[in-house]
Amino acid sequence: MNADQLFNHTLISNDVKIIDHKYLTKTFMHVISDQKILLDNIVTSYKLYDDQERAFRIIAQHVVSQSQEQLKMYLGGMAGTGKSQVINALKEFFVKSNRASQFLLLAPTGSAAANIGGSTYHSILGIHEKSNSSLASLSTVRENLIGVKYIFIDEVSMLSCHDLYKISAQLAKACNM
Repeated sequence: MNADQLFNHTLISNDVKIIDHKYLTKTFMHVISDQKILLDNIVTSYKLYDDQERAFRIIAQHVVSQSQEQLKMYLGGMAGTGKSQVINALKEFFVKSNRASQFLLLAPTGSAAANIGGSTYHSILGIHEKSNSSLASLSTVRENLIGVKYIFIDEVSMLSCHDLYKISAQLAKACNM
């Protein structure tokens, strides 16, 4: 399966797909030259290490490929391993490629959200302990998600299983899934 077939192939979310190992290398390019230059400049300016660069390029290449398939990716590591550096590089990529409205940066607390220039998932997704998701709040959530294709949640280790369920359920409601 070549890269175009891979990006255009729709799978059930629990399917496992075998992809060419080149897709996971930093030399894989599914982008046109101007975008390649932008990616290379961002990698250089943020001084991304190999693993950081690989994560950055997987996401950026998914964006430029305009794949309809959902990208589900976990970027983990101990404190100080550069997860925020990758997020900052991605922020710049989305802004410089005129796609800033396509992504959201969320976090579980106001402090964590402020550190990445994002918002709390509570405020954007209308998840509050005391209220049920009314039609009015669901309408607001849908407005918050207009044009959004990518959601990054920082400090995911602070989320409980129940928090992740609430996020998933609210997104499913907002997207009529």
